[in-house]
Amino acid sequence: MTPPTATETPTIVPQEERPTRLSRVPAGVSLAALALGGLAIGTTEFASMGVLPGFASDLGVSVPTAGIAISAYALGVVVGAPLITLIGARWPRKQMVVVTDHDSKVLARRTFRCKAWDLGAALAWAGERSTRAGYAGATVACEPTGHRWRVLGQLAAERGMSFVCVQPMLTSWARKSEDLTTDKTDDKDAVLIARLTAQLRCYLPEPVDETWGRLRHLGTRREQLLDEHVACVQQIRDLLECVWPAAVTTAQQPFKSHTWLAAMHVIMTRDGDDFTRTSRLGPARFEHAVRKELTRRGKVRPCLRSCATSMPHWPIPPA
Repeated sequence: MTPPTATETPTIVPQEERPTRLSRVPAGVSLAALALGGLAIGTTEFASMGVLPGFASDLGVSVPTAGIAISAYALGVVVGAPLITLIGARWPRKQMVVVTDHDSKVLARRTFRCKAWDLGAALAWAGERSTRAGYAGATVACEPTGHRWRVLGQLAAERGMSFVCVQPMLTSWARKSEDLTTDKTDDKDAVLIARLTAQLRCYLPEPVDETWGRLRHLGTRREQLLDEHVACVQQIRDLLECVWPAAVTTAQQPFKSHTWLAAMHVIMTRDGDDFTRTSRLGPARFEHAVRKELTRRGKVRPCLRSCATSMPHWPIPPA
């Protein structure tokens, strides 16, 4: 994921440290193993139901008693799968670090299991390997995906290392040009990123100060709130169209009408969902209650047309 590359001081790579060819299991073998595992899981879950009478006769028990074995297996899957997922989510993710020279020859590679803020040890190891190879320093390169690359840039700056980014689209095109689309591994992607960096097909990320970082966070939070707001409005509209369709026809855009929202608040909150009590208010008292609610919300001029059409013409929803 984060391949530190050697800096602009080219030296000869020692012979004993020259890389060997990256060897990985072919994609066909991996797919065959995955298919065989899926077949085995499906067989254990479904095939046993077809031979359940045989189980019962061999064990000398009734068929319902033998069926408890299948139920116990299913219960184990239901309970065990979420627990394994929760436990696995706490494990540190693998971070592949590859050190190369200016010709994209691999000097060293190592896998770290750590969080993003703990990648300082990986950068220290990469700097030590580049120094051992005779280089004055190292440049850290990565794909700017997610938020971990920001942390990586800060760690590199603290150690005096240059930090550049490579567009993921360039990495994808490089993988296709080298026919590595079916053999995607972390170390090969790291070598591709290092090669693109050596070809200067990278860029310096723009530093983000505290103000811009705060604005970016607020923009992300605003987008989340808008998504939640739209989802809630659509859910309420769907429910009203099912149980009280006349309520959404009194205004052209009811959820954007302050008068409509105030009228709904009076009916649903003040009257405690008692529509008979709302009907006994009469138009004048109902309008007064809506005006009072609008004043509480900081509004001054209600839409009297919406208020007038709200209370008298809303049929009471069925119980």
